Amino acid sequence: MLITSGSDILSDSTYTHPLYRDKELRFLPGDFVTMDKGTGLVHSAPSHGFEDYQNALKHGIAMEDCLVDEEGRFASSCRLELRGLPVLTEGSDAVTKLLANHVVRTGSYTHSYPYDWRSKQPVIVRSSRQWFINLDDDMRQRALLGVCKDAALTRGQDIMDIWLDSGLSWKMVLPEPCQADVYLEGLDQVRGWFQSSLLTSVALTGKAPYRKLYMHGFTLDAEGRKMSKSLGNVIDPEMITKGGKDLKKDPAFGVDVLRWWVAAHTSNHENVPVAKHVLAECQENVAKV
Repeated sequence: MLITSGSDILSDSTYTHPLYRDKELRFLPGDFVTMDKGTGLVHSAPSHGFEDYQNALKHGIAMEDCLVDEEGRFASSCRLELRGLPVLTEGSDAVTKLLANHVVRTGSYTHSYPYDWRSKQPVIVRSSRQWFINLDDDMRQRALLGVCKDAALTRGQDIMDIWLDSGLSWKMVLPEPCQADVYLEGLDQVRGWFQSSLLTSVALTGKAPYRKLYMHGFTLDAEGRKMSKSLGNVIDPEMITKGGKDLKKDPAFGVDVLRWWVAAHTSNHENVPVAKHVLAECQENVAKV
């Protein structure tokens, strides 16, 4: 230990950025940092964490452009050695290499990190430019005054709200009177697309955007899990008809067995299982015919 100092001294101190020697940065106090874990000093990245962002605003730190682009790569504004590198893989290794001469001590540390529920991949939290609507009491009247009477409009690429945008699809794709014969989707859309479409249509036209709903179930694997690309449990139809590389493990059931499975498990709301024992039963039924 070279020196002992209180937090009040550190709060008024600055340090030099290890990669940008002409950049002087401030030590910031934060009530989310504790002494019972780690050193009491943590790296702060206002563009990549809500607490860090709030703390930076509290102390008057101006927000700079995010150094990570929408593809999860270091942006063109970064150092040449980092530009275009994936942040969580090659980019992380490159940063470690650049900081090698500035590291006092290294060690392993287990901590929590956010993962995407669908892809099961780590999530990069990053700041982005956004716009907000101030919903004052007189917003309704102001909105009416702002309606363009005669103007050429260009469809924008921004998403206001995923359910509002998709819930208005009937207005964009259906001819007058904007009512489809049937809306077809999974059972989970009762509180999703079906509902958002119904609410927007009733509010604007007084009627539903569809005459009928058809809700199908989901294909389940042998363990009863919904098949999805993120779980990697999707079965290719050709795997059923032609089999896999190891025919003992993944036998070929043929086209007729697949057809029988489809016909036998036609569903209007129930989930449909597909597994070897289910296909074997279908094979027995085909053989009897």
